[in-house]
Amino acid sequence: MSELHPDWVTITHPDPGVEDSRVPPESVGLWRNSGWQLADGQDTQVEELPPEAQRFEGQPQVRIYHPELDRVESVAESAVPQHRSQGWLLADEAEAERLEAKNVAELRELAKERGISPIPSTKADLLEALQQTQDDAGEPAPSEEDEG
Repeated sequence: MSELHPDWVTITHPDPGVEDSRVPPESVGLWRNSGWQLADGQDTQVEELPPEAQRFEGQPQVRIYHPELDRVESVAESAVPQHRSQGWLLADEAEAERLEAKNVAELRELAKERGISPIPSTKADLLEALQQTQDDAGEPAPSEEDEG
């Protein structure tokens, strides 16, 4: 593909398993709204669209999760109340609910997977430690559903 479009740039996505992609430089601003970033070594002189032309008109984006759909989406901050009325949760709240539903053995296994050491023995301490690893990452840590 790169030989067909030598002026295109490579973008990456932080989610595991998502392959890099090549796009026209003028579309990078739109891809950024979905979490994509320019790959290392790419030209960073990409034209940014004005807020009114960006997705959500430049509003902050909020990650939400729907438990019945088992899907995470990004929406404009102003759209959160409407989505919450339809069963969507803030992604952080959804992660906390998923952790709370697990038993101690499942939480200990998850703590081990996330590299928590020493592994706490009580459910309350496990939830606190897992929440801390989530807060340190800046977004919800992957759950079993995300990884499978």
